[in-house]
Amino acid sequence: MKNLAKEVVAKAMREGAEEELCKIGENPNTVFRIVKKMRKEGRNVNGGRCMRGSDGTLSFSEKDRGSVWEEHMERIMNEENDWDQVTDAAMLEGPVERVSREEVVKAMRAMKTGKATGLSEVGVEMITASGEMGITVMMKLCQEGLDGRGIPDDWKLSVVVPIYKGKGGM
Repeated sequence: MKNLAKEVVAKAMREGAEEELCKIGENPNTVFRIVKKMRKEGRNVNGGRCMRGSDGTLSFSEKDRGSVWEEHMERIMNEENDWDQVTDAAMLEGPVERVSREEVVKAMRAMKTGKATGLSEVGVEMITASGEMGITVMMKLCQEGLDGRGIPDDWKLSVVVPIYKGKGGM
């Protein structure tokens, strides 16, 4: 009985969402009214109930949204960009300047806290909390990279995790 009730509620919510989204399709300015209302009610504005495919149709089911998302990511990740291989940077010769403590402290202050860490799982909060030792380690790592002695392998790798935030014309 409980499962049946959940199914009925889910179906009603889905139908209501589809109805609202069809209205948005007819008049795109409606979305601003809906978002304003959601903000006042303290509801999440991120959405995520549907996505618009490249053919312009709205996809509501999780499977269809996944297909639209996959198509979108496939397109943008495999897009070729023209580049003439020309850079305007001049080659410099001579000794590499030393990384100063002030540069590291300034860079750390400019970093935003609360962001995801890289593969090393070391966040800016950890480096800041380590005090003088963290600053010294960062100075050493940066200097080694500039001197041509290499950088940590974790810095060479990145993991791209696409997260659809309910924005754009998807």
